[in-house]
Amino acid sequence: MKINGTHPSDRGFTLVEMLIALVMFSVIGLAATNFMIKQSQFMGRTAEVSSAQQGVRAAADRIAQDIRVVGQGLNFYQIQLPDMIVPNDGSVGVNVFQPNAISLIGIPDPTDPSNQLALASGVVGNGNVGDTQITVDSAANLTGLAVGERLILFDANSGNSQVVALTGIAGFDLQFIADTLIYQFSSSGSTPARAIKLNEVRYRQRTVNGTPFLERKVNRGAWQRFIEGIIALDFNYYDPAGTEMTTVTTKNQRRNIQEVILEVEGIQLRLSGGGQNRAYVKMRTSAVPRNMVP
Repeated sequence: MKINGTHPSDRGFTLVEMLIALVMFSVIGLAATNFMIKQSQFMGRTAEVSSAQQGVRAAADRIAQDIRVVGQGLNFYQIQLPDMIVPNDGSVGVNVFQPNAISLIGIPDPTDPSNQLALASGVVGNGNVGDTQITVDSAANLTGLAVGERLILFDANSGNSQVVALTGIAGFDLQFIADTLIYQFSSSGSTPARAIKLNEVRYRQRTVNGTPFLERKVNRGAWQRFIEGIIALDFNYYDPAGTEMTTVTTKNQRRNIQEVILEVEGIQLRLSGGGQNRAYVKMRTSAVPRNMVP
């Protein structure tokens, strides 16, 4: 059938039909574009959250691991337990609690002879109360020692010990002072025949030039950026009765810490798509210092 001499299949698109088609394709294209943008933003946001989670989890796991092994090696020598957990970065007195920092102390490896310093026998001033100097019996015992390092002076006969910090090294003589950060045990009536090196790990949160991060320090080394994006640390200390400790009034309280609840908060620093919102993650974990459990 022909209409006005033209078969229907030979007809072209009218202007109205072309405009309708153009509008429909535009709507479909716009919807597809918006979907792709949102999908990309979602994927970027998911990546940011995942990255923040990884940083927070790594920080929490590492600190909790160090808390669990704090004081390691003391049982090997059956030493009286000094203050192995200090609730600050070590820069202030032991009675000052800083919720965003912690110092953890232990013996590196009690079975390693290099961590045990044999002292010369029969030397006056060999570690009794009031003394400020000890003498080692060989140059090998001086290897790796540095001013500021912590030692435990230990008398195996009486079981008495005290924590000291080296102030000088001259020949085979080690000058020391009773450590002001860690409680000094009385060694009255004993002459220690051995000194044992201590290992110390510190953590704190800092922000420099707008970048938050976790800092870690080992022994007398410098503070090092450990994990970026950590915006807050919160340590909560509990005694055997489950009571939270926010301050201490006696020396024994610091040795009574039986659990540490750690909260770590972090953000993703490098944003996808130039966005302004940062992924935020908070993690809470518990750590029981095994070597301090009665």
